[in-house]
Amino acid sequence: MLPYLVMWTAILLFGSWRLKNKNDIKAKRAFLLFSFLLMLLLQSMRSLHVGADTKVYYVWFRQIKMLRWSDLQHFRGGDVEYGWLLLNKLASKLFGGDFQILLLLTSLLILINIGIFIYYSSEDVLMSVSLFLGLGHFLTAMSSLRQYIAIAFVLNVYTAMEKKKPLIAVLLAAVAYYFHKSSLAASVAIIGLFILIKKRKGMGNIYLALITFAGVLSLLLISNIELIGRFIAKYMQKYSIYFSADIQSGGSGKLDMIYLLIELLLIIFVVYKGRSNIKLQREILLILVAAAIILLQSNIDHIWRMGFYFNIFLIIVIPNTYNHYLKNNQSKMVIKGGIIASSVLLFLYLVLSSRSIYTYEFWFQY
Repeated sequence: MLPYLVMWTAILLFGSWRLKNKNDIKAKRAFLLFSFLLMLLLQSMRSLHVGADTKVYYVWFRQIKMLRWSDLQHFRGGDVEYGWLLLNKLASKLFGGDFQILLLLTSLLILINIGIFIYYSSEDVLMSVSLFLGLGHFLTAMSSLRQYIAIAFVLNVYTAMEKKKPLIAVLLAAVAYYFHKSSLAASVAIIGLFILIKKRKGMGNIYLALITFAGVLSLLLISNIELIGRFIAKYMQKYSIYFSADIQSGGSGKLDMIYLLIELLLIIFVVYKGRSNIKLQREILLILVAAAIILLQSNIDHIWRMGFYFNIFLIIVIPNTYNHYLKNNQSKMVIKGGIIASSVLLFLYLVLSSRSIYTYEFWFQY
């Protein structure tokens, strides 16, 4: 627990000192670099006991290390994405082939991409970093390694599209796909969103999306999910697990309910207030997808994993909504303090609730 508390304290103190002027680009860069270096240290220097799936990835690493390059594609029947296999093989060739090298490379890929995403997309980097920690993404990234690499690249599919660089967006989507094939759906959704919504049109985009959301969600809830599952299993086998009806999945439980509550409150607030810009409209539509995925969990097992790609957008939607609508400086300070304090408390709750991360150990302690 102590390393997490030290990390939080250092991030909040440094942010409070360095980010006095929100328009100071150098301060913004310095804060993100400092924060993500601290996270990198904890993620890459952890022992095998930290993270629910770390030991599984260690076993895989040892097995992949013994394979020839030409045999990688046959590992575990070809079910593991090639990008992950290449990363493991590369790590096995560097500095004696220690597993910590793989954790370092994995953490670098995740944290650098998420740092870039926050830098370009968030209007309050301190709040975004706090939410990244508080909403469980930092902790989950120490377990779901392959998927969080894919998530990190998908986030910058959004960044590239926002910068009007569709070719880079497609390339990043391809990289994400080769780390976790489930990312394809999220990349297509993001690119499609930018193609469909190019102009503001008042609140029309939001209203149309809400009507479509209600209709599609209702159709899915009342339709025969097994028929959908059979179609997915036949034509998109890699996605079949997300629609499997015979495997029980608990999802993320209380954390998903927190996500859902925040997402619905944000959607209601933006619809009520109106006057949203095109950037905020796109962000709200992405968390609308996240909310739909959570609501479908009771009917479609494992679909909660797809929610990771969209729930993470809360780390920019919350600060951007806050910054867009709130103009009174005193109110902004109070609400910002409340959001950051809530993030700290939620982080502590998540740590205390998980045996695999509560007792942090450095690799040299094991």
